[in-house]
Amino acid sequence: MCQLCARLDRTKHNTINAQTQVSHDHFFNVVACKQKKHEIQSPQSDSQPETPMPLTSASIRAIAIVGGQGPSPYAAFLDLDNRLHNLQLPAHGDIFRVAINCCATGLVGGDVSNDASGSGNSENVFAALASPSPVLRPSVRPVQPLNQPGGTIFFVAINQRGIGLVGGGDTDTKVSLAALVDRSGKAKSLAIPKQGLIFGVAINNNNVGIAGGNGPRDSAYAALVNVSDGKLTNVRGLPRQGTIYWVASNDHDQFFIGGQDSTTNSFYAAFVSRDGSTQNVGGLPKGTPYSVALNCTGSALIGGQTSDLQAYVARIYTTVTPPSEAASASARVHTSTAAGRTRVVQITGLPSGEGKIYNVTINKRGKGLAVGYIGNRAFAAFIGANNNVAVELQGLPKPRADSKTGANFADGAAIESSGHALVGGTNNGARFLVLVHPSGRVRNIAISAANREGEINSIALSKPNCANLCRLWRGRLQLPLDPLRVDKSALAASS
Repeated sequence: MCQLCARLDRTKHNTINAQTQVSHDHFFNVVACKQKKHEIQSPQSDSQPETPMPLTSASIRAIAIVGGQGPSPYAAFLDLDNRLHNLQLPAHGDIFRVAINCCATGLVGGDVSNDASGSGNSENVFAALASPSPVLRPSVRPVQPLNQPGGTIFFVAINQRGIGLVGGGDTDTKVSLAALVDRSGKAKSLAIPKQGLIFGVAINNNNVGIAGGNGPRDSAYAALVNVSDGKLTNVRGLPRQGTIYWVASNDHDQFFIGGQDSTTNSFYAAFVSRDGSTQNVGGLPKGTPYSVALNCTGSALIGGQTSDLQAYVARIYTTVTPPSEAASASARVHTSTAAGRTRVVQITGLPSGEGKIYNVTINKRGKGLAVGYIGNRAFAAFIGANNNVAVELQGLPKPRADSKTGANFADGAAIESSGHALVGGTNNGARFLVLVHPSGRVRNIAISAANREGEINSIALSKPNCANLCRLWRGRLQLPLDPLRVDKSALAASS
């Protein structure tokens, strides 16, 4: 299971209500690994060794960043030579989220602790900027000051201008944290409600950010952030009881948020306008969402688990009428009764059986990727841009027969405009990272034996509108393309 949830099991005296403890299963599972670090199953011995990194004076050509948890915090740049360059991070703690921009400046967030158990009050918030450097290892600059010693950074984001946004809090005291991060790594705290937690942040290239979580008296909370002065615009129309777990934005100042309405134990989702008003989405099931995604055309995805423990993914349209395929007889379509007009199309083709979708992502062409688990195995599937049918990826690591439900899963996911993608997670206690072809075929990206134990739960691409992953699949080692263009010949050759 993922790590964040056991923090609440370990601290049941905290003020988070029981509904939140159950509904935010994925986020708060993360701490389970801290308590089980010495119990994690040994990685399989047949994994291929990581390709050694030669000493070179050239800068790392980073095309992605990955991060996760395990015996120690883990994050690494992936370059065009199919090599992972590990970041030098504190010895104890966890990395929960990573982000990267087109200049290959990375931002990582999580927590650090004074001992390997991560127990008690030894956890401190941690965030750092990272960048490729002309030496063997990338440079890492801790973000200072975060003005809150205890707690965790749950989510990070960075835009193409190098401005970052981090959010988190202390689950014991329920004191929230959100801050802007400038290019030098200096943090500026935001005036969010003191009581609560921030679970999701996003920032676009217009220097407008959004943060979501819960606030006083367990109310759902979200606010837009003006990067120039740090002023907040509270999002209106949110559930009185509930939590916003994930937020997304694009460069047209469109924002999409997802969470749970605790009064009905149902999925909650809404499009948010620049003035903070919401266009709520109707027709969503009872259950818990874990992730949302939004592309540049305003097409959105939401993923999670229904109340009957089934994996769930839906595409959500607003304003623009969806393709005719979306209204086909095989798709279940709902129309929102809230202000504005939205359409929810449930994705078909997901396997039956107990499962969860931990992460969804979508490229500018509307092709989606959903990852999580079904039964005791990791699961990942492409979602067609026009037909809204899930096509499962073939070749993910296989679990042991005695693995428990949810023990193996995919969590990290990123897809570029070419349709190629990266997927990461854990299988039999070992991290895995695979490169995915648009056809659904996968290739393993080797992780060294020293870094194999644990999980990968976050992946971000430096230039998602390029064909860097396409070139990586084909073995080409050219420099990255211009971020505003797509190599059409490479796309044709890869299809």
